[in-house]
Amino acid sequence: MGSSCDRMLTLTYKENFTDRDAADRHVTALLRVIKKWHKGIGYLAIPEYQKRGAIHWHIALNTRVDATRTREAWNKILGEEGMTGNINLQYFPSATKQAAYLAKYVSKAMDDPNRGSRKRYKRNRGLVIPETIVDLPDINSGFDRFHEIAGDQWYGDYIENHGVYWLRAY
Repeated sequence: MGSSCDRMLTLTYKENFTDRDAADRHVTALLRVIKKWHKGIGYLAIPEYQKRGAIHWHIALNTRVDATRTREAWNKILGEEGMTGNINLQYFPSATKQAAYLAKYVSKAMDDPNRGSRKRYKRNRGLVIPETIVDLPDINSGFDRFHEIAGDQWYGDYIENHGVYWLRAY
């Protein structure tokens, strides 16, 4: 444990579920169960709204979880309120690709009108957040490098501060 995240757990609801307070309770309950299975697990959980308003969760994990067991736990939690859902597990061999993927959802959460005073994400202390610093000769090579890491589907901009360029994906 204590390593960077290389797995993505996505939690969905079968229903067009839009209650953010209840969604927070549901994901917190599932994370509590997963932490019992895996002491010291690290995670970063980010909610996302689909165009129709339905909430689902993207959760970066630093250890493998059993899909069947996790799906059963998620549906048990939802079943207490008469709902069902599903999970999807993905493996990211590159921490930088997962970071680019997560950055998109964190930045979307910044514009969430339903967020209120809530944090944009949930994380625990078991998560190690890696920092990558790349020294590049100019901004164009920086965008080329970012594109190489993040892939074809990214939107972003850069911030210049005293000759230092920061690339930001959203």
